[in-house]
Amino acid sequence: SFQYTVAKALTKRAIACALDHNLSAIAVGGGVAANSGLRAQLQQAAANKDIQVFFPPLKYCTDNAAMIGCAALDHFNQGHDSPLGIAARSRMTLEAVMELY
Repeated sequence: SFQYTVAKALTKRAIACALDHNLSAIAVGGGVAANSGLRAQLQQAAANKDIQVFFPPLKYCTDNAAMIGCAALDHFNQGHDSPLGIAARSRMTLEAVMELY
């Protein structure tokens, strides 16, 4: 499945990084940390290499996509619009948001 393939790729890279840098632990956060497939694969692979893995409780594994969507809806409801050709800006400050409209 897609989930299995992504979890396998992330696990392989995380373990390789930990080994390359002689790390004894990996911490996982964000929305991806809620994925049960990733949790299982990473814990298994890490245990095989004597690496600890830390996941936050599920209630703290949030993703900003919902928050961004709510903010976008609020702007839309206020009549704000921007051109279709607008470029993505991954590091925009909150103070600069109105530059988009």
